[in-house]
Amino acid sequence: RGPRIPLFHVEEVVAQVGVDQPEIAFRLVRACLDRELASAVEEAASELAKRPDPADPDDLSAQVTWQIMNPPAKPLERLLEHNHDWDVLVSLAETAPGPFVRAMWPWFVDVLQALVDVNAPVERDVYPLMWTFDFRFDGEDDDLQPPAPPILSALEVAAENLAKTPEDFRPWLQENLGVEAAPAQRLFAHALARDGEAYAEDAYTFLMGDSRRLQLGNIHDSLATTKALIRAASPHWSASMLKTFVQHVRTYRPPAVASHDAQRRRRRARALRMLRVELFRA
Repeated sequence: RGPRIPLFHVEEVVAQVGVDQPEIAFRLVRACLDRELASAVEEAASELAKRPDPADPDDLSAQVTWQIMNPPAKPLERLLEHNHDWDVLVSLAETAPGPFVRAMWPWFVDVLQALVDVNAPVERDVYPLMWTFDFRFDGEDDDLQPPAPPILSALEVAAENLAKTPEDFRPWLQENLGVEAAPAQRLFAHALARDGEAYAEDAYTFLMGDSRRLQLGNIHDSLATTKALIRAASPHWSASMLKTFVQHVRTYRPPAVASHDAQRRRRRARALRMLRVELFRA
C-alpha cells in the first residue's frame, strides 16, 4: 500500500491547493479517507466474525445486547466521531460546496452502509443508525455540547451552502433520498429547513414520502430535526397540504413488532401518541 504520509502534512497541502483547485484538494482527502475506510471495514468484519449465532433470529434485543457489549461498529464510527485531523474541510466546504459534495458524499454514504452492515437490525419505523453521527444542528442542541468533528461539520456546511442554489441542491437531494440511514436523512431535512419558503413543497414531499422521516432527531430529542423542518416549511404550505399532512400524522401507525409482548405494545402506543402531540406542537 506504500508508506503513510502524516495527516498534518496532507492537511497542509489540502489547505494550500484548495484555495484555487478544490477538486484536486478533495481528491487528496478522499485518497486518505478511502484508505482509512478500507482498514476500518476490515477491522469491523474481524470483530463481527466473533458474534455468536442468535438462538432466536427474530429476537432483536439479544442481538442489540451483544452489539452493545462487543461493538463491531467502533472502527467505523471512529472515522468521523474521533477524526479531528481535517479542520480545513469546513472552510473548503463553505467556499466550494459542489465539489465537496461530489467528492466526499459518496465516501460518507459508504461509511453509513458499512455501519448498517455490521449493526443489529432496527425496528421498521425508524431509519438505521438513529443515534450514530450526531450532527450538532443550530437550534437543536444545547450550547454546552462540544462541536461536531470536522468531517461532520464540513458535511453540514456543504449541504447548507448547496441549498442556497436550488438548481444544484434539488438534483443532489433527489439522487440521494433513498439512502437508508438516519444521519443522511437528518442532513437532508436540515438543509431543506434553511429556507422553508423556497423549499416548502420539497419539504412537504420529503416528509410525506417516508413515514420514518417523522422521527428524525438527535440523542436529546428524537424528533428535533423533523420539528425544525415542519416549523420552517409548514407556514408556506397550502391549506390542502396542511390538511393532508395533519391526517398523515394522525394516522401514523408503524407496524407492530411481532416479538413485543402486551406491555411493550402498550408502551409503544403511548409513545406514538406523544409523538403525534410533539409534531403538532412544532
